Amino acid sequence: MNALREALLETAQAWCDPSYPVRRQAELRALSENPFFTPEAVGYAIQARLSGLSREALERWIGTDAPLSEPARIAIVHPGNIPLVGWEDLVAAVLMGHAVWSRPSRRNRALLMAFVQDWRRRVPGLPVRWIEDLEEALPGVDGLIASGSDETVRLLRQLALKVGLGPERLLLRGHRFAVAWCEPDCAPEDLFALARDSWLYEGRGCRSVAVIWAPAGLDPGRFWEAYRQFRALFPAPQAAIEALRGERALYEALRPWLPGLWSDPAGLLSVGPPEPRRPGHVRWTFYSRPEEVLSWLEAHRDRIQVVVAQRNPPTGWEPMWARPGEAQCPPLDWRPDGVDTIAWLRAIKPRICSDRESTYAR
Repeated sequence: MNALREALLETAQAWCDPSYPVRRQAELRALSENPFFTPEAVGYAIQARLSGLSREALERWIGTDAPLSEPARIAIVHPGNIPLVGWEDLVAAVLMGHAVWSRPSRRNRALLMAFVQDWRRRVPGLPVRWIEDLEEALPGVDGLIASGSDETVRLLRQLALKVGLGPERLLLRGHRFAVAWCEPDCAPEDLFALARDSWLYEGRGCRSVAVIWAPAGLDPGRFWEAYRQFRALFPAPQAAIEALRGERALYEALRPWLPGLWSDPAGLLSVGPPEPRRPGHVRWTFYSRPEEVLSWLEAHRDRIQVVVAQRNPPTGWEPMWARPGEAQCPPLDWRPDGVDTIAWLRAIKPRICSDRESTYAR
C-alpha cells in the first residue's frame, strides 16, 4: 500500500508541472474530446486536484489502516462535464485495496486514463481496468459509484438492482447545485472568487453556484464586473456560447419587464426568485433577513451540494459549507451528496460469485 501511495504522490507531482509531456498530451486529447473544455479550465482542474496532495493529506483522507482484508470490485461511472471528475473516487477505492472497473465518459476520458496509466507505470499491477459495456460488467462487481442527471441515476439504479446490487452497494449521485450567501461588505476579491465558483466549467458542475442570495442594496453590477474579470482569465468556449444562445435570447426579449439583467454571449445574471436556471445563467436573489435564506436552504437541502458563504455555517450545515473560491477546489475528504465515500468503501464486501468471472472476461 505504501508503494501505491508513493507512486501516486510521484505521479501527482509530475502532473503539477504544466510542461510535463504526459500531461500536455492528455490535455490536448481532452480538449478534442469535449467542446466545453478550455485550456485554462483543464489546467485549473488538474492543479486543484493534485497540487495539495501529500502524505499527510492522504492520511487525513484515507487513514493509515492496512488495505481491506476483503477487497471488492467497485465499478465507477464518470460523467463528462468536469475535467478529471471522479478521480477522487477511483484513487480512494484503489488505495483502500479495492479493484476498480472504471467507465469514463467518451467526452471526458483522456485525462483520467492518462493519469492512471502514468501511475501504473510507477507501480505495475495497479488494479484499475476500463470497461465499455456497463450492463455486461455489473454482474461481476460488488459496488457501484456513479454521478449524472436524475434520469441517468434512475436508470442505473434499475440496472444495478436487476443484477442483485442492493441499495447498500450503490453510491449514486444525481443533479445538485451550489448556492452562495453574500454579506453587505462583500469585498471585490470575494466577488471574483464567487464568479469563478459560478462560471468555471461553464456552470456545468454539481458545485457550480446557480443561485446567489444577496442583501438588499448589494449591487449585482459589482458581481457582473467580477464576472468580466473572470472571463479575461477563463475565456468561454464556443460550445458554451451556443448552449446559452436560446436562454439569452429569451431573457433579452423579456428585459423591459425584468428587475435586473446582465448578459454577454457566454453568461447571464438575472435578478429574480431563487430558481436555478441553465448552466451559465446565475440567479441573483435579494434577502432582507438571514432567516429568509436559512428557511430556503432547509427547504432545498436535498438539492444543494454546497453553500458558499463568508459567514460561519449554521449547526448541521458544516460539511456543506465553503468559503468564496472554494466551491471548485474541494478538499479530498469532501462528501458529495452528504455521503462519506470512504466509510461507504470500507463497508463494501465481496458479494459471492465464484462464477462471476464468466460474466465479464478479464
